[in-house]
Amino acid sequence: VPGNLGNVFIDFIIKYNSSNNNKIYCNLLIQKEFEGLINLPKEFEIYYGSLNDINVVKKSLKKVKNVFHLASKIYDTSPNSIYKTNYTSSKIFCETIIENKIKKIFYMSTDSVFGYEKKNVSFNNDGNYEPFGVYGKSKKDFEDYLILKGKEKKIIYTIIRGFLFFDINLFKKGGLAELLYNKVQPIIGNGKNFRNVTFKENVVTAFFSALNSNKTNNKIYWVGDKNYKITINQLFKKICQINGVIFKPIYLPNFFGFIFRKTFNLLTKLGFNSGGLFTLSKLNLTITSKDDSLSKDTQYKEVINFKKIN
Repeated sequence: VPGNLGNVFIDFIIKYNSSNNNKIYCNLLIQKEFEGLINLPKEFEIYYGSLNDINVVKKSLKKVKNVFHLASKIYDTSPNSIYKTNYTSSKIFCETIIENKIKKIFYMSTDSVFGYEKKNVSFNNDGNYEPFGVYGKSKKDFEDYLILKGKEKKIIYTIIRGFLFFDINLFKKGGLAELLYNKVQPIIGNGKNFRNVTFKENVVTAFFSALNSNKTNNKIYWVGDKNYKITINQLFKKICQINGVIFKPIYLPNFFGFIFRKTFNLLTKLGFNSGGLFTLSKLNLTITSKDDSLSKDTQYKEVINFKKIN
């Protein structure tokens, strides 16, 4: 916090506390650069520091029973910085949690830990997948660390993996929508590959649903749209529709995606992470899952879905 996902959590807690006597109290770990700039209700206690700042983290764990870990880096130009934040610092953070006998950690992970499907089908947990980019590798390595500590019974974890993030506002202006303000929309491949999306409002609901169920102990869940067969064509068409843009796709050969991925991987090896290529490299790939086990283990229900948003 602050961040696109963290801010949605804060909004949820403020709204919940305004209409419920049983308040949610939350300690927030916030980057030092934002010190003095954030003003929140009394139910929030703010601590300024980073994941690897052990002294600050210890202070922030006062009266804490459970931890939500949302912090990560994706688009930083330095692969080393991404790995340090997502794995090295997260590991130090978790070690501090364990030392302070915190019961449980809920971790926000990503589809990048599985990379992509070579066929146009849902992810299979028994499949042989490789993480995509240093972002995927760093998140996967921390997942593996949590799983190890769970087996050692040093902590209880719940891992929630998301797909391409959206909220209601992100369908309007900014982000991917900026690419759609031209008269045509370049699409790599035929646009029929599946690409699931995750609404941040659903992530918040998923975290609190998992918090209230012991069935989620030491488990991993996907949080995406129930319609896991959303295609890139449907995604672009929806964004165009909402932004008042005529959907006129231009289909480029899959070879472009191959070149983007090769270039992205080469630059990573040379010590440079390209956020643009990270996104472009995956546009013609299948990245989805139909797993609905979270709904079976908790009372989780979607609050927003792709079909109904307009």
